[in-house]
Amino acid sequence: MTIGSARPTARQPVAARRRGPYAVVAVRAGARVLDRRPAVPASTGRCADYPHGMTGMKQELRVAAYAVCVQDGQILLARWVARDGTKRWTLPGGGMEHGEDPRDTVVREVEEETGHTAEITALLGLDSVRRRYPRALGLSADFQGLRIVYEGRITGGTLRPETGGSTDLAAWHPLGAVAGLDRVELVDVALRLWRERPPVGHVVGEGDGHRAGRGEGPAVGTGPAPATGR
Repeated sequence: MTIGSARPTARQPVAARRRGPYAVVAVRAGARVLDRRPAVPASTGRCADYPHGMTGMKQELRVAAYAVCVQDGQILLARWVARDGTKRWTLPGGGMEHGEDPRDTVVREVEEETGHTAEITALLGLDSVRRRYPRALGLSADFQGLRIVYEGRITGGTLRPETGGSTDLAAWHPLGAVAGLDRVELVDVALRLWRERPPVGHVVGEGDGHRAGRGEGPAVGTGPAPATGR
């Protein structure tokens, strides 16, 4: 700061608090927080579309774990119900609770959403998505979802739907029929990880805007384009 220049205060609007080309995005207890990254508009929702972040937005991170459970040529899926009531098939899994090991997360979620007990047999890889979501008071959130994808083996239990959760149905689907399901894009990513077993746990091209769903590129397979979510 130049000597003699006025210090920004918390009462000033965000747009008015600037230092050179960088916006002061927060003023708390007299401390200024500078966002030194230019804003990059969202285009596909993939992490590669936000190489410098989104200026002035609340950052949110969700870590979740999911299981690819294949048995006798069929994959175990749960039907996710979005807030708007839309229903799409997804992998059994969900958000990791604070202090929880992600392996425990996915075992717990498989049982909650499908009724089956499972054991983890392999770590298949990681998947990361980034999106902009509306929040209260007309604000937006810079959301990143980190999904840990495991291979699981069913060890017991009885197939049943989840009660009072984010899914309403569980079912085994033939692998050859997955392309025809109304599904989230995570299903396609996870199946590629399961089939290709990449050494670095990343499917080439999947983080670069090549996924399908809600304007995110061409559809995978011959069925409906998989949507983002979960």
